[in-house]
Order: sequence, then structure tokens, then C-alpha cells
Amino acid sequence: MKTCASFAENLKPHETLHVDALGLKSLSNGDLLDYARTNFEVFLTLDRGILHQHRHVGDLRVLVVRTPDSTIESLLTRLEDILQWLDNSQPGDRDEI
Repeated sequence: MKTCASFAENLKPHETLHVDALGLKSLSNGDLLDYARTNFEVFLTLDRGILHQHRHVGDLRVLVVRTPDSTIESLLTRLEDILQWLDNSQPGDRDEI
């Protein structure tokens, strides 16, 4: 079964890296957000609590994607919404779809 790591292929032309590929899966959400703030423009997650459990500062755009699970099939149902958000969001935006 394919997982969210293979979903990145569907986000082109956006460059996408998964926490597994970066070796950051063991980081806490707070540390992961700190890393993302200094290295990326966008942080895409399935973690529904991340918008409410952490202080968000700076230009990092954060998108929480609501799906029943992390399978590629579930993520593909949100692909259009994700791509639209990526194309239209501004620095510092934080949303949930």
C-alpha cells in the first residue's frame, strides 16, 4: 500500500520532501516546525492538532489536510484543494482543509 510519502509525486511542480526522507521523523512537532521555518516555505501535515498546539510565527505556511487516513487514496481526494491552496496561499497563512 502506498502512503503519504508517495503522494509527493502528485504535488509537482512543487518540490516536496517527506520527514522520512529527511531523517526527521523522530522530531517532536515543535522541533519539526522550527526546522521547517528555517528551511521551507510550506509545512503540510495530517496532524489536526498542530495549528492549536504550537505557536506559529513567521512566514511558514502551514496546511493541515483532513483525511480519514494517510493512504495515497485518501490524500488524492484532497489533491485539487491542496494544489489550489499551495498556489494561492501567502507567507504566514495557516489553514485546514
